[in-house]
Amino acid sequence: MNNVTSDVSSNVGSLSVVQLTERQKKIREIILKDSYISTQQMSVVLSVVKRTVERDLADLQKKGVLIREGDNFIPTSSISLILQLSHPNPVR
Repeated sequence: MNNVTSDVSSNVGSLSVVQLTERQKKIREIILKDSYISTQQMSVVLSVVKRTVERDLADLQKKGVLIREGDNFIPTSSISLILQLSHPNPVR
């Protein structure tokens, strides 16, 4: 019985919510509106240097919030929506 408790408590620690900075949340919103926006354009909108946007994009990728598709970034929530739309009646 003691092993079950320790297994459960060790697994609960791995179920964490992804923490985003305010700027990362803004980047995600910008990309949701326009997935073709450049890092240079985002840097102007956010009033930061391009390298800061690039670091945030890399961090968002690492956290699984965005994926890169060619030169574009796609929020993972959009991928779920695309999959749902392309398979409206999943096989069960």
